[in-house]
Amino acid sequence: MGLFDRLFRPRPPRTDEPRITAPPDFRYSGRVAATLAGDVTLDVVGESFRQDTLWRLVGGRRPAPVREAIVATLVPEDNEYDENAVSVLIDGQPVGYLSRANAARYRKGVEALIRQHGLVALRGVILGGGQRPDGLGPLGVVLEHDPADFGVVRRPDEGD
Repeated sequence: MGLFDRLFRPRPPRTDEPRITAPPDFRYSGRVAATLAGDVTLDVVGESFRQDTLWRLVGGRRPAPVREAIVATLVPEDNEYDENAVSVLIDGQPVGYLSRANAARYRKGVEALIRQHGLVALRGVILGGGQRPDGLGPLGVVLEHDPADFGVVRRPDEGD
């Protein structure tokens, strides 16, 4: 979605409860996940280590640019490098993490939502690729969310 669309599309009324959209029966490991809505992007990091997985998820390597809609689950992880680590999985396959800064901001909210709903999922896209002079470009993952659903106050650079 372009910047113009984000700035001028109507926004739903804000409530105190997370906005769970669909699919209500989205499952991961046999458990139902609450798929939350939002219009603030949340970048995923570490995808460079998961390129093979990402290419499999979009149906294989190809020279055309990729923009594939996905639903990703957020899973708190015990991690020796980051005590707040939150892993991002698509179809049960790890594709990256929330950045260290975002993991510190979101981990408690992710854990609270998991206690309340079982699992937490966000809509997003796998994007990138495309033919470059040195080969295919890398793929990345961007998620859409509402920080308030996680008990996080929006930063000024996250829009309104």
